[in-house]
Amino acid sequence: MQLALMWIIWREQNNRTSKGLEVPLFKLRGILLSILYSWFLDGLDPSLNQVLDFVESFSNFGCIDSFSFAHPFGGTPVNIIVGSQVWVEDPDVAWIDGQVSKINGSEVEIQTTNGKTVVASLSKIYPKDMEAPAGGVDDMTKLSYLHEPGVLQNLALRYHTNEIYTYTGSILIAINPFQRLPHLYDGHMMEQYKGAPFGELSPHVFAIADVAYRAMINEGKSNSILVSGESGAGKTETTKMLMRYLAFMGGRKGTEGRTVVQQVLESNPVLEAFGNAKTVRNNNSSLQISQEVAKYKLGDPKSFHYLNQSNCYDLVGISDAHDYLATRRAMDIVGISQKDQDAIFRVVAAILHLGNVEFTKGKEIDSSVLKDDKSKFHLQTAADLLMCDLGALEDALLKRVMITPEEVIKRSLDPVQATVSRDGLAKTIYYRLFDWLVDTINVSIGQDPNLNDIQNREMKKKTKPNQELLLQVVRLIEFFM
Repeated sequence: MQLALMWIIWREQNNRTSKGLEVPLFKLRGILLSILYSWFLDGLDPSLNQVLDFVESFSNFGCIDSFSFAHPFGGTPVNIIVGSQVWVEDPDVAWIDGQVSKINGSEVEIQTTNGKTVVASLSKIYPKDMEAPAGGVDDMTKLSYLHEPGVLQNLALRYHTNEIYTYTGSILIAINPFQRLPHLYDGHMMEQYKGAPFGELSPHVFAIADVAYRAMINEGKSNSILVSGESGAGKTETTKMLMRYLAFMGGRKGTEGRTVVQQVLESNPVLEAFGNAKTVRNNNSSLQISQEVAKYKLGDPKSFHYLNQSNCYDLVGISDAHDYLATRRAMDIVGISQKDQDAIFRVVAAILHLGNVEFTKGKEIDSSVLKDDKSKFHLQTAADLLMCDLGALEDALLKRVMITPEEVIKRSLDPVQATVSRDGLAKTIYYRLFDWLVDTINVSIGQDPNLNDIQNREMKKKTKPNQELLLQVVRLIEFFM
């Protein structure tokens, strides 16, 4: 393998020298890094010594006389001379490019493109690829330098030409466009990516979904798609598109005239509403029931502890009333009865009221009582909504129960412990509610939550592969929420 790879480099050298061109070390370095990166993508896990031996074999081959290996994300001080185009850190825009004007030992003076003169350590600057295409590359393994400024520059170039997707090998990087792009996700686009070899078409989330689908169908193996990113990066939207494509590929007629595609996609608003938090950049909170405030004794979101922690209540262009109605419609589509819908929102409202229950010190040591009449109102309302005994609910918050073989011991909690108990109860109730919703939707598209794993596997053996996919689609959301 090493001989074959070194032959590639020798060929690169000969091709360029035969044309009177200089052999740039960064090109050879890029080939080496691509090879090492391909090992990682292929699942190989070479030891450090194996990597170093491989690098040494490059140097010994003779085509890289002054080759100096540097980690792709570390400093790259090699071959930096006066006149070199480089990247240097900038407090305003993260990285800015410029030209080296002076080198003094380990320090470099750079004239940046915004007119500033910057002095930086030689180990803190990165060479700029002057041969990179003006519009960037669609796969960043093609980059000569896999360092941070090079990667960010490539993503920025593509983003400015409305290319929000970029590959890094088999990994897809998506940049949130913060606008609707329906033409990227319509039926015509799904048809294009259906069965297309990976990398043949432009980077797209449908290509990732198609690879997973084909591997499952052709190889009979389970596949996972990991969607990660910070809040507001677009994880939920990406998951929706994955589900849309998978449902498109495995769509079939469902119950009561509804297609499985419709049932799966309409489950999105339900699980999104109950599975996400509302932040400045991410508005999908379930805990604002704008249409039935009086029914559940609710009020201004700012007055509820569990809603006012982010200080984000309204976003331009977002209608809580519209989202509420969309959630209700989705519940109808997936077969949740009106009675169960009412129970769902009773539970959510009860959780909000629980969050407003506050405590103060009681008469006994390390004990607590409800702080005021406001807390008593919220506790009474929570008990009414949950249809449980008020005294039992109050005990659950103010006392800890310890069961021994001889007796049941109740120990009082101080205000801090009671607050922790309150939050723990609220989280547990919400967790159970979300699990119930997932199970209900699974039943809607054919999965029986009452069967154990072995029984489900036996049932799946009798199910067509595309149907098996749809039985698992909703489970994707559980992972990403």
